[in-house]
Amino acid sequence: MKFQLNPKKEWGFFINPNNFQIGELKGEIPNGYFIILRIRSFEDSIGKTVIRNHYGLVSKDQMNYLSKKQLSSRLSESCAKFILKNNKLPPKVSIEKKPKEKKSIELAFSFSQYDIFHLKITEEMLNGKNPKNTLEHIIESSSRNLYEIEKEKIWKIEYAPNGRSLCKKCKRQIKEREIRLGEPIYSDEHLSFQWNHLNCINLSKLKRSMVTGLDNLEEADKKRIEKKLK
Repeated sequence: MKFQLNPKKEWGFFINPNNFQIGELKGEIPNGYFIILRIRSFEDSIGKTVIRNHYGLVSKDQMNYLSKKQLSSRLSESCAKFILKNNKLPPKVSIEKKPKEKKSIELAFSFSQYDIFHLKITEEMLNGKNPKNTLEHIIESSSRNLYEIEKEKIWKIEYAPNGRSLCKKCKRQIKEREIRLGEPIYSDEHLSFQWNHLNCINLSKLKRSMVTGLDNLEEADKKRIEKKLK
């Protein structure tokens, strides 16, 4: 299937079900690959930019839409196949809960802080192998901490496109074209930002890598802000 997205408001990623590698959603995507499509829109009712996630599977050269729960189920099946073939967990997959029962194990595919898929691997998926024993063997032979879920928290900086947003800290208006800094929040699978005046946030606590949008600022503003970041 060939994806042609509007770069101003649409972007996404594919997940290879065979090795859990993630790639940018562009060009031809093979059948059987999982899709995460993100669409940005401004919600006038709340005065915020909202990003909605859409999940799917490429099948017969078209995208079949799935709920996040359905995608998690498909990822669980792919994860089980990866474990059987490689005797280890796929990239970005960690142990969500310490295994206690014999019939299933609970894992987490940490696509990002805002997209964590909860996986349940059953005895049936492992062709009759004991899930708990299988996982314990993987833990013993692994060199990485399998209980650690990778996380990221990326703030967003930009010039306010209008004067409709309020600062989370001081509750005052952020004027149009004033620099604002957005703290990411995620609710009901939707990513949005809680906006703040630049001076209401202690920039010394943020690393340069934690802030996106700096390259879109005027050069003088960019340099001034970069000096304050950790």
